[in-house]
Amino acid sequence: MSTSYEILTQRNGKWEVEGVTEDKQYAKESALEALGSGHYDAVKVLGERLDEASGESTTFTVLSKVDQRKVADAPPKGDERRKKTDRRKKVERRKKKERRKKKSSGNWVDAVVKGILFIWAILATGAFFICFLGM
Repeated sequence: MSTSYEILTQRNGKWEVEGVTEDKQYAKESALEALGSGHYDAVKVLGERLDEASGESTTFTVLSKVDQRKVADAPPKGDERRKKTDRRKKVERRKKKERRKKKSSGNWVDAVVKGILFIWAILATGAFFICFLGM
């Protein structure tokens, strides 16, 4: 009987074989090192035991780890996603209403005051030129 170990890595939902070895400890250490690098979402070490006499093989899982940082960053699924979407829509609607209120309240008052100040500034400037420079 001979046993080999496959080191598998997962990135974006796709599993790839990173290497094959006969040393179980090396396979586990390599998988954990790959996961720690932050480049992969998950790692696995699969063992395959081959019975040379019968030609049958048995596959078993030695190690299976998921990067918890990637799981936390993953987009929500199903009902959880709908709840977040509903909350976002409610917040957006509330912000739109607040913007409408800000736009409609006091805009005409501001325009009238600014207009009066502008006219006063023009008259004051004209009076200055007439009074002091015209003499």
